[in-house]
Amino acid sequence: MRAELLMGLVGRAKAWNDSVGYQSTESGSVNLVGLPEFPIGSALVAGGPYITNMSVDVGTGGVSTTYTMQTFRPNFGELSRYQRERVTRIHTASTSLAKQERDNIKFLKVPKTKRSS
Repeated sequence: MRAELLMGLVGRAKAWNDSVGYQSTESGSVNLVGLPEFPIGSALVAGGPYITNMSVDVGTGGVSTTYTMQTFRPNFGELSRYQRERVTRIHTASTSLAKQERDNIKFLKVPKTKRSS
């Protein structure tokens, strides 16, 4: 009985959390001395915000890298580039297959028949 109650509470909490989504966005930047050591899309620390941009400055004082970070926030209602490209590939492949099938159809000449009147 207690396990069922606990599972119900966890389920409701997860459903509420999934429906609410992000309420705020964390962002910031950090300037480190040297060449870039982290790629765009990675996090500087585990569980931290993702690197969304970086710039490298070269001057008389040396090289410095500025990382700009922001928490991931999906754009709901917009198709991703991957999804658009996938739909385009499927459409192109199905159109090509339909054309091949049409080209394989052999039209036979049907002899004319005499109609009796």
